[in-house]
Amino acid sequence: MTNFEPGDYVTLSVGGVEYTTTVLTLTSFTDSMLGGMFSGRIEAKRDHVKGHYFIDRDGELFRYVLNFLRNRTLGIPEDFKQLHMLLLEAEFYQIEQMCDALRQLLRKPDPEVIEIQVRSFQDENQWSQLVWKQEGSKVNEFQRWKIYGLKETLRNVSCLESILIKELEGLSTAPQGDIEKDSMRLEFLETAYHDQTHTPEGFSRSKMFLEIGRLGFTLKATDTHWPNLPHTFNNFRNPDVCRALWQQWIFTRV
Repeated sequence: MTNFEPGDYVTLSVGGVEYTTTVLTLTSFTDSMLGGMFSGRIEAKRDHVKGHYFIDRDGELFRYVLNFLRNRTLGIPEDFKQLHMLLLEAEFYQIEQMCDALRQLLRKPDPEVIEIQVRSFQDENQWSQLVWKQEGSKVNEFQRWKIYGLKETLRNVSCLESILIKELEGLSTAPQGDIEKDSMRLEFLETAYHDQTHTPEGFSRSKMFLEIGRLGFTLKATDTHWPNLPHTFNNFRNPDVCRALWQQWIFTRV
């Protein structure tokens, strides 16, 4: 049986993929299979031609096993799709700390979501000129906001406080359809006329986004859509046609 020293270099062939590391790294978890192999407790099978130690396992996934031995933490990409396969590898190598970390990831709940929508539109007099507002033009502008999220989370966004009070008074709406029971939908209207803006007390778009970020949310998706302008006068009296701009933001937190 080979006697190993911590500073010895070792080349492993895992499923045909070669890795070179040290005995110190391979024995960093002494109770693991690799710890046993390179401490002399378990016989290590060696290719006497190349001098490699062969292990008949997934060679691509072993890189994550080796990194865990080096760093004692999972170093996997955010969108990693092979957690179950990697857990099987960690179980084979008997690295209990890595198994526990992977099981915790597999139990992780779905991310919490805040969805924000706003539709901007103007009065029909401005639309009758077939133009959207110009710099300094004096027209009515409306922004209808819809914000979806967990009640407890939205209560922590201070600039929504006055809107939440209205929700408690029944002036906002409860979610419809397949939405969690602890969720809510806030709806409110912003108006602007002759450079004067009327918004719910304390609300501003930039402040809301800043506070959502401070709660640990990150922006995952955004979309902006401009519908076609109407082409007939009758369409101007249709409120759906008068909507000019639709924007959406989706924030998530794990």
